[in-house]
Amino acid sequence: MSARARRAGAGRCRALGPLTTACAALLATSAAQAQDVRFRATISWIQHEVEPTKRSRPTSSTYLVTLRGGGSVSEEFTRQYGQRAGQVRHASRATELGEDMKGRFATQWTVLNEHTLLRVTARPSHTYAIWLRTDGGRSCTVSAEWRLKPGFSLYETWAPKRATKMLFSQPTDLKTSCEVL
Repeated sequence: MSARARRAGAGRCRALGPLTTACAALLATSAAQAQDVRFRATISWIQHEVEPTKRSRPTSSTYLVTLRGGGSVSEEFTRQYGQRAGQVRHASRATELGEDMKGRFATQWTVLNEHTLLRVTARPSHTYAIWLRTDGGRSCTVSAEWRLKPGFSLYETWAPKRATKMLFSQPTDLKTSCEVL
C-alpha cells in the first residue's frame, strides 16, 4: 500500500468520527499487513405472528460484515424462517459507512465509537438495530433491538410466499453470537 493510499484511507477514517480499531487495522503499513476486517454476527429469536395467522416460529439472521479500506462496508445476509430449510432468504450489498445500502428499506452501518458499529434499518412500523462491538482483537459481541414507531402497536413485515402483510408482536428468546473472521 503506498503512502498516498494510506493517507487517503486515514482521512476517510477521520471523516467517519473516532478512529475505529477496525479502520486502524485497514491502514497497516505494508500491503502484506493490510486486510479487510470481517465479522460473522448471528441473531436468533422467536417471532410471534398475530396476523394473518396466529403462530410463533424461530427466526435467525446471519450477517457476514466486511469493513474495507477507504471506509466502505459490505454485508452478506442470510435469514431463515421457521423450521424448514427451504424458508431462507439471501442478500448481499455494499456501500460507504454512513450511507444507505439501497435495499427495500433504508439501512446503514455507522461507526459509534472505536469499538462499536451500528446497523439500523428503518421499516414503516419500526426500526431494527444491530450493535456489533469488538475489543479490538479477536473477540466481538452483537445485540439487536426492535423498536416500534409512534402510532404502531405491532410490527409489520411482508410475507412474500403468502403475498401479504404480516403483523407480529415483540420478538422473544433473543440469542446472539459473534466472531471475528
